[in-house]
Amino acid sequence: ALPISQDCSVLLLGFFALQGICEASAGILSSTRASAVMAAGAGVCDVETCINRLVESSLTGFSQTSAQRRCLDVLRKLLHRVIGSLWSLKSFGSASNGFGTRGSDLDVTCYMEGLSGQDVAFAIHELGQRLVPVLQTHPQFTFVEAVTSARIPILKLKFEDGLDVDLSFQNSEALRNTGLLRAYAKLNPLVPKLAVAIKLWAKSAGVSGAPDRHLSSYSFTLMAIYFLQVQPDLNLPCLPTGVFINPDNVPSFDDLRWDCSLTLSALLARFFYFYANDFDWGTEVVSIRLGLRNQRASDNFKMLPGQAVWRLHIEDPFLLGRNLNCVLGASQESYLKEELSAAAWDMANGGPPRRLEACLAGLGSSPASSCGGRSHQSDGESTTSPDPDAFLSTESDLLGSAHSSEPNSLGTRSRQSSDSRAHQAGHHETIKVPEPRDIPFTFLAPMLAGDSGRASRGQNEQAELTFLAPTLAGDIIVL
Repeated sequence: ALPISQDCSVLLLGFFALQGICEASAGILSSTRASAVMAAGAGVCDVETCINRLVESSLTGFSQTSAQRRCLDVLRKLLHRVIGSLWSLKSFGSASNGFGTRGSDLDVTCYMEGLSGQDVAFAIHELGQRLVPVLQTHPQFTFVEAVTSARIPILKLKFEDGLDVDLSFQNSEALRNTGLLRAYAKLNPLVPKLAVAIKLWAKSAGVSGAPDRHLSSYSFTLMAIYFLQVQPDLNLPCLPTGVFINPDNVPSFDDLRWDCSLTLSALLARFFYFYANDFDWGTEVVSIRLGLRNQRASDNFKMLPGQAVWRLHIEDPFLLGRNLNCVLGASQESYLKEELSAAAWDMANGGPPRRLEACLAGLGSSPASSCGGRSHQSDGESTTSPDPDAFLSTESDLLGSAHSSEPNSLGTRSRQSSDSRAHQAGHHETIKVPEPRDIPFTFLAPMLAGDSGRASRGQNEQAELTFLAPTLAGDIIVL
């Protein structure tokens, strides 16, 4: 060992003493901040109580609103009248999977059993020719826009001037995902509660939203489920994805239950710690299909793209050739890691994640003003509650966006303000339809034209609005 002079020893002792004082001060400040936040939220309450109240004020679970039920009933009658009983209509996403929140839109898909190959294109073409003109002139619907930048193109409607509706066609993948998440939500109420708490945090921290090159809310749900699966003392069951392939023939998991003695706040704190410290970022793959900790080089992920890149890897449980990091930008990934570490630090020091402070403080006074809430109609009554739209991504976001190319490897960037990073502009291309009834709407099937599923804009864009039907191959449709 090298000798250390007396002066150096004094300097080192002083440094470590100063470091200890700083750490103690940070802990005191964190504890003081947490106490102030809890005291502001409906009197003095602990972290567990306030986080539970925040989640319960947003989570609707499996119940649908009266407006959603009316909309589904109208759409089913229209579908039966226009094209007969060959086509079925089902809701998916947050309205059906048990992870629903107040203010969520309604996601619906029209589908026909037994279709494959070129038959899909023909069937969607026929359905579009018959159904879309009826929707454009129906008094209860307003045609808003056609979104072509999403991985699966959708029609955006508004029902009775209040409920946002996203209508897709032959979207069987979404039905499979809904069935899987619904089964997980039924295992224990803590599963959807944890996922919603994480998504509320993610949106308020500015780390959620595929159009802005952040992870989708669906990705955060998978991260929550994977965390519960791989913790040795939690052991959330891993449900077999194969049984959800046929959405009309899914076995019941009603008798399967998962017991957990931990509180919601304890699970949330451990979630942040896991992804900030324990998770092998860059090599480990989030896979609820396996429910085991595996590296990207494993034979289980032969189909997973982007394995050679040091990135966050999230496997789609059904489309094994889809890595959900495809929407995540390099700087956005760096920011996500920073925010996960900050949240882990906050909760380790006895407080809530600082990004949820405004929401928690608003519980005791005006959620609408303090938590980005709004006044809305719910089953005929005007209520005020935290606005999930201010925190949670839509289901079209959940399904992914058109940013399908692999981002560059993780890089460095200068520190920006949280507000600017939370509102980064994305490239979510839409076609605005100011007066939809005056614009002819036709469906073009790429397979019919014999091309690769791409079409370029014509000289007269207002002459005709063309919506390209997706194929079973999962082509990204560009208008």
